Amino acid sequence: MKQRLGRYQTWLRVAFVIIASGLLYLGVQFADLSMLRSFANAAPSERAGSPRSQVETQPIAYVPVGDKPALQLYAGGSPPAEIKVSEVGDGGDLGDRARRMLDRYQPYLLAQGKDGVAYVSLAAALDYLGGELKWSEGDPQASILLPDALITFVPGQLTALRNYRPIALTAPALVENGQLRVPLKSLDSLCGVKVESSTEGNLFTLTRGERVLHVIVRERMYSMEVSRSARELYLSFLGQPIKTYPLCMGEGENTPCGHWQIVNKAEWPPWTAYWGEYMPGGSSRNPLGARWLGTSAHGRATGRVIGIHGTNQPSSIGQRISGGCMRTYSSNAIELYNNIPVGTQLYIHE
Repeated sequence: MKQRLGRYQTWLRVAFVIIASGLLYLGVQFADLSMLRSFANAAPSERAGSPRSQVETQPIAYVPVGDKPALQLYAGGSPPAEIKVSEVGDGGDLGDRARRMLDRYQPYLLAQGKDGVAYVSLAAALDYLGGELKWSEGDPQASILLPDALITFVPGQLTALRNYRPIALTAPALVENGQLRVPLKSLDSLCGVKVESSTEGNLFTLTRGERVLHVIVRERMYSMEVSRSARELYLSFLGQPIKTYPLCMGEGENTPCGHWQIVNKAEWPPWTAYWGEYMPGGSSRNPLGARWLGTSAHGRATGRVIGIHGTNQPSSIGQRISGGCMRTYSSNAIELYNNIPVGTQLYIHE
């Protein structure tokens, strides 16, 4: 009996050791995994002790729901990591102001401009205006079910059938990012929706019966005006002044007057100096700072692309001494980068 009891206690000890070892192993693995995740989610500057960590950063870029980030890096560099998606703005001061101004336009959708035509997600519009879209990515034909009509059409074609009668579209429907997009102005003939546009063409009002939906064209919701003499950037949202930013302008005529647009954006852009030296993004010697918004303008004296960007020389803000680009504080450059879409119009004057 004693021998049997001793054998039993021995087995209990062995089992306890095995269980304790297993729990210890799992604990170590969990800790290692947590550390790995923290490291992976850390910004590159936090991993390597780069000078970037000493500058205000907001590594999340914001674009309209359903759109892939339209980020084009300037002069090389590597693409950003994960992009967070939001309706409007980055949660900063500019984004908060824009959201407050949008309160008067609820409910609203964002449209995407393409070749001068404003396109909207058909499924999202029908959710607000009533109706049902029968279509999945890969389907050759789409159908719209309304209480009073059946509409069928093929993406890419300029005609559709409404109750089996042909109708013309202002532009063909497109498939982008898994969504079926139609020209805003075609919603009238397709779905019997009344479409009204603002004078600037940045805000549309869609009405079907008692249902009303506002649609904002992403590339036209902001407009930018720069005064060379005042060294300031005046930003408007849906035609209303929203914020002013101080700038450093180009010396003499280096910053050209005229009508331009934002054509690309970059995080921590690299820079090649006038004398040929390459300076990587984040370098303390790189004058472009944390963010870059490239324009369609070129400098009068240098021929180089003109951009709005941060700076490593904040004392230059308010002066007119740059080679042509418009410098602002890095925090302002980050805010503009996170909110201003590619395609936004820019007017520069004296």
